[in-house]
Amino acid sequence: MASIVGRRIGRTRWTEGNPKTVEGTVAFLITVLTTNVGLWLFGAIEPFSFWRYTTVLALGCLLEAVSTQNDNLTVPLFIWSMTVLFDVVSV
Repeated sequence: MASIVGRRIGRTRWTEGNPKTVEGTVAFLITVLTTNVGLWLFGAIEPFSFWRYTTVLALGCLLEAVSTQNDNLTVPLFIWSMTVLFDVVSV
């Protein structure tokens, strides 16, 4: 979703020379957060701290925005690690 939104309506680049846009990053945040809240409401995942998860997800979005690595690997690992460290699931 981030890539689609970033390519279609993205105008504001994070840094000069970086192809990633603020709009794509916001789309990533909203999509992941909405999906996880939906899964939680349907009982598909354990309850979690909404604010802690949002904080972790925002940090993951910043990493995705500035990363030059393969963010399909680094971002999920980072978010999982931060979720464990921030104790997001055991509310």
